[in-house]
Amino acid sequence: MVVERMLEYGKEIIETSLPALITVVKGINEPRLPSLLGIKKAGKAQIPTLTAKDIDADENRIGLKGSPTWVTRCFSPEAREAAARF
Repeated sequence: MVVERMLEYGKEIIETSLPALITVVKGINEPRLPSLLGIKKAGKAQIPTLTAKDIDADENRIGLKGSPTWVTRCFSPEAREAAARF
């Protein structure tokens, strides 16, 4: 993995092997506002839909058959009474 780290006077490039732990500052995920042209292009974009056959995937390794986990039960927990505080 190659990571760029911003420093006060430039940037530092770090290369490491996986597994690795990465921490980031709060401002890393501030989204940019799209331009009007970008919004128009996104509305006209053609997004292809691929099937398992299109990517030559093994049917037994994808979807419900290939899932390592199975949902056995779905439920909502019973509501509890709020504890009185005096």
